[in-house]
Amino acid sequence: MDMNEICRSRFLVILWLLANWSSVHAVRRSRYVLKWSSFDCVNLWPIISNFSCRIQDDGNLSSDIQVTEPIKDVWVKYKLVVPRPIQKTEMVLFDSAFDACKVLRDGVMCNKLAYLVYQNMIRNSNLAKVCPISEGLLYFHNISGVDQFPAFMPEMDFTLSILFYKPNTTYGINTTLKGSLFETNRQRQKFWN
Repeated sequence: MDMNEICRSRFLVILWLLANWSSVHAVRRSRYVLKWSSFDCVNLWPIISNFSCRIQDDGNLSSDIQVTEPIKDVWVKYKLVVPRPIQKTEMVLFDSAFDACKVLRDGVMCNKLAYLVYQNMIRNSNLAKVCPISEGLLYFHNISGVDQFPAFMPEMDFTLSILFYKPNTTYGINTTLKGSLFETNRQRQKFWN
């Protein structure tokens, strides 16, 4: 193992430990706010006839997808990027992919953070936990966000890119979310200054 793999492994172990510490999450959810600034969607999949994504008035995310034929195989690639203002660069915190049909079938995922996001997405959804994904209207409503972030995450702006795609093709749905995580007390201070 090279040094990058060792650091990444340690980081993921720490992330897993902190993500499972529920009392820290409860405190964090009461102190922090997640604010979405944009939710952009691009449909490059011919079997998707209508696709909408939006930020609701309450700050939650919603998406509706019209599927014209069953989706037999779908993978998900996600990347979380944060700016590094001093260096004027960006840092990739997570960049991974997984077989969505396997997750739907087995109900488990190796990456704890991605699994928490998945659980939150299907909470208010009509997505059946099987593949192929049936044709018809598929919706994901009232997706919140703060409970997916690990407790050690600092206040930050971030970009989350999620690509739902058919392997070995150029077909896919690309979503890009931009948001900010900040402490509520500091938000008040920002308004007063």
